[in-house]
Amino acid sequence: MLIKSAEEYLRAWTFEVDAPTSFDVTLEYKLLDAHGCQEVDRGVTLNLPTHIEIRDAPVTCDWERFRRQQKFLREQHAYPVELHLSVDGNSIANPAEVQISNGKRVVKLPVKNGVFAVPEEFEASPSLSFEAVVGKEEVRIGGIDGGALKEGWEIDLPKSIHLGWKARLHGLDGYHSCVVSFEPLDGDGMEMVVTPCRKPVGN
Repeated sequence: MLIKSAEEYLRAWTFEVDAPTSFDVTLEYKLLDAHGCQEVDRGVTLNLPTHIEIRDAPVTCDWERFRRQQKFLREQHAYPVELHLSVDGNSIANPAEVQISNGKRVVKLPVKNGVFAVPEEFEASPSLSFEAVVGKEEVRIGGIDGGALKEGWEIDLPKSIHLGWKARLHGLDGYHSCVVSFEPLDGDGMEMVVTPCRKPVGN
């Protein structure tokens, strides 16, 4: 693969009209070790005409989300949390606002363009709770680690979900469950089933 790229690159060269000559060209590819959203020294160093160094690394970060997150932190001292709601995998509208609590402080936050901004201080909390009214249901999810504010949140409200006999023995049922996924800027996310997490408004 790299040989073909090198040949295509060299064929793109153009030369001034002059006496015929020949020389060897070394194209050195360096694959950098990049972890997550860490900036690395990608680029090309030209020592023409005999040596060219090309440095690159695999893309392991959602750089657009990362840069937006950094902008929010600089300007608003808040984490922009992307919220996606669905029912059995089909997207539904987000609520107008959500409520986040760390046990000491409760904040109501507007949801704009699928994002709510949580004050930076909440990131240090070992346990946050999320509340929102979605349609005709109140949704409450507790025990969220503050580090999840750096991730996207996907909350599915299934019409029914299979729970094991132990859960049913404790009076839990699938209808009141939520499937919550946390999607980091890099790497794989995690998913958990929260039961119960919702009830009809007013109950």
